Amino acid sequence: SLIIMITSDTNSPDSMLSLFKPLQASHSTTKMEANSTDLPQHGGSTSPLLNGDELQNAAIPPTLQGALNNNCKQKNTRAISTLTLILFPIAVLLPTLFIFATLMPPPPSSRHNMPHTDLVAPTLLSISESIGGEANEGRTKLVHVFDNDLYEEMKFGTFHLNKEEHSLSVDRKNILQSSRRTMSDNFSLQSNRDELKFGDPVTLTWSYRATINDSRAVSTMNYIDGAKVNDDDIIALYCPAEESDPKKFRDSATIAQARATHSRYQTSFNEYSDDILMNNIWNIPSFPIVREDSCEFRLYAHDKRLSGEEESSQSKLRWFPPKEQTKREEHQFTLLAATGPISLTDSKKVPTGIHISLTGDPTEMNIQFTTGDSGTPVVEIAKKSDVMVKDVLPSDDYNSMDLNEGVSWAKIEGQSTTYTNSDMCQEPATSTDPGCFIPPGQLHTVKVTGLDPSTGYLYRVGVAAGQGIKWSDYFAFRSSLQP
Repeated sequence: SLIIMITSDTNSPDSMLSLFKPLQASHSTTKMEANSTDLPQHGGSTSPLLNGDELQNAAIPPTLQGALNNNCKQKNTRAISTLTLILFPIAVLLPTLFIFATLMPPPPSSRHNMPHTDLVAPTLLSISESIGGEANEGRTKLVHVFDNDLYEEMKFGTFHLNKEEHSLSVDRKNILQSSRRTMSDNFSLQSNRDELKFGDPVTLTWSYRATINDSRAVSTMNYIDGAKVNDDDIIALYCPAEESDPKKFRDSATIAQARATHSRYQTSFNEYSDDILMNNIWNIPSFPIVREDSCEFRLYAHDKRLSGEEESSQSKLRWFPPKEQTKREEHQFTLLAATGPISLTDSKKVPTGIHISLTGDPTEMNIQFTTGDSGTPVVEIAKKSDVMVKDVLPSDDYNSMDLNEGVSWAKIEGQSTTYTNSDMCQEPATSTDPGCFIPPGQLHTVKVTGLDPSTGYLYRVGVAAGQGIKWSDYFAFRSSLQP
């Protein structure tokens, strides 16, 4: 815009004339050699001397006008060239500096103090993976459930539930073969818990054990690391434990991801003192809410190969041109071991997600919770002053307090609802693939009415279905103030 302003203002002859006229006025006694026809008459004479007023109105001779125009153009050209030399490096340098500053990672000292701006939807088991790079050694990040390559590989891969159905990689095949000996292989995947509740920790360990039989002795060799269980092998969670379709897993992780997840949530494990075994361990600090009676972890060998590597017989003949073949990565999964069924205690009956919400009436309170089983939701409620032996702080554990005998608890019933993937708007919410839609169970709401203002209440929730009610722990709230 500056260049255009200079060009438009100084390139006009009239503007240059306005600059030239003050110079003429200041030299009113200057003799101008011009013809009488080029200058106006002064008092009927042809005197070449003009005063200042006459010179202001005098016409510029064409030759002088042309010289002024040429001089202006030369000055404009020089000005434009100078501005171009100044502005062009700035126009190129600023975007370059901006891009460089955006792409350059922050220094290691400040990277850990940066706020987390990337939103990540974690997987069911909150699986992590190593970031990679020397600067990020030992650091992990959560795997994004909607950007998980392993889910796609298992979805379109081929599963072999018997090791004899599929030839493993060369390293593993050599383990199982011997010229003069017989060898029975035993890949092991073990859980430290046979029964779980929601939120309980569980620890998985894996190893390889081979028993070699010959004419002289029977020996057992333990292979805990190396080529026997690779970083690309898979541990998958199946619920219920008897799930027969290997592609209907709840969550999965590679061995490398399992180790990274373990390091992210690492705690002390006194029962595992072997340094090698410590490298083959996955601690899950809190088992997720799964509305099934049982679950099972399974260990798969994961082998990759490219399809389309073999040329067709026609392409090998000279009179046929070579035929291009698209190579596609194929994934083979072979079942190696399983933990066996892990029982989930009262997984369909225990209430979860218990919370309260206000209504428009200060004497009311909505109590909401979730279960796996359907039935009639029930809330048992009483004033805290009537139930407790002595008043306690809200942070205290009400379930460990002494309760008065003979207190009449009010039982209030409510309503239930649920939804399925068909009620969602679009993918991935409408998909039942792993990491997408998760059935919410039964959503219960019980409205409590007739509350006294600013009064403490104690309550618990459950569902009346079949035999008895599986009650939750006790919780407390204080009703609204009187408006």
